[in-house]
Amino acid sequence: MSGWCGHSGTRSSSGGGFDGDDPNVSTVNIFNEISSVPKLAETDIINFTVAPTIRFVLHRVEFTGANIAKYKLYIGGVAQAINQTWFNGDMSSFWDFSAPGNSGLKVPSGVSVRVTVIHTRPDPAYFAAQVHGVNIQE
Repeated sequence: MSGWCGHSGTRSSSGGGFDGDDPNVSTVNIFNEISSVPKLAETDIINFTVAPTIRFVLHRVEFTGANIAKYKLYIGGVAQAINQTWFNGDMSSFWDFSAPGNSGLKVPSGVSVRVTVIHTRPDPAYFAAQVHGVNIQE
């Protein structure tokens, strides 16, 4: 999934709903899956750019896959979080930026958000990710 994030109510991936009574705030829930990621190829699962006049607040990113892998979250091209899944462990995990005392990771307009995966197993594998947050109209 790639493209713009921030057109409240006009894209199915942006949730389209409003948070509370504030018409300038909309929920974002973006999901994407890739069915055949080759080994040793860092691959975008989700890639979008925050739309003009929007500030995106990232709350949580969930990810899963059919194989052990390394997941990365890039904001504006800079790695912000990395997680490795292992054999005999959970093949799903998440990054949570809305823990108590934290209101989320703020991403200004025009900045890209990417979730990538890379694995070293011999066969292509399935991977998925989901991004949760809010858009704030500026």
